[in-house]
Amino acid sequence: MPNRLPDNIIIEPLPDRFSNLALHFLVDVFHKEQNIPTSLIPLKSSQQYWWCVRIDEQIIGTVIVWEEANEWHWGRFAIDKNFRKMGIGKKLAFHSIQAAFEKNIEYLLIEARAIPAKMLEEWGGKKIADKNDFYGAPVYPMILHKNQFEKNIG
Repeated sequence: MPNRLPDNIIIEPLPDRFSNLALHFLVDVFHKEQNIPTSLIPLKSSQQYWWCVRIDEQIIGTVIVWEEANEWHWGRFAIDKNFRKMGIGKKLAFHSIQAAFEKNIEYLLIEARAIPAKMLEEWGGKKIADKNDFYGAPVYPMILHKNQFEKNIG
């Protein structure tokens, strides 16, 4: 495991040439690590924005913003287990949320595990229901409004 943030880390909208790698990465994290069925991983939404973290040709993180039933969601947030606790996830989350709000999205609905939920609360996110169990781990239904995000980061 690296002991410092790599110099060649890139956070960007997912380039088309990395789409298959990103999907395989999500399967590795969500299915192999967390036992989430692979059928739940791909999104059916035609309106979606992906961001990734990569080192050269290796995807080490992803997140997606997508529209479903006229509401925008933020999720499929994952960081490679070898690069966790280095601040990479926080940078990816911040970058993707800020970029989503620049697209005139007014709020994001989120199902967050404990660590991302705490981070999102620091940026103005609110829990909107009790936690529920999702394949053996608690997730918190949350909402993050653009104006609260801007207020809390500014």
